[in-house]
Amino acid sequence: MSQHSRQVHTSTPFLENLINHFLPKAIEGDPGAQFELAEVWYFVVGLPDVAFSWYKRAALSRHGKAAFRLSRMYLSGSGVEEDPVMAMRWVQLS
Repeated sequence: MSQHSRQVHTSTPFLENLINHFLPKAIEGDPGAQFELAEVWYFVVGLPDVAFSWYKRAALSRHGKAAFRLSRMYLSGSGVEEDPVMAMRWVQLS
């Protein structure tokens, strides 16, 4: 996806407010906010590569749902190179 496409998808006031709501806490290390921000990037904006990084941050803080999402992403190759071994590791941590 081009940089221009990213700007189009993230330019609505609702979406900007949604991201800005979770971003400060996510940056501070709140795993719940990191997970919610990843959900926005994955399901609302449609950028799995960006979502992957936020899911991983949350999962490394032992957020179970984030670990499960990572396992699914590794299994399907969504936002990350497909890797069944990593998928299994993350699902075991979820």
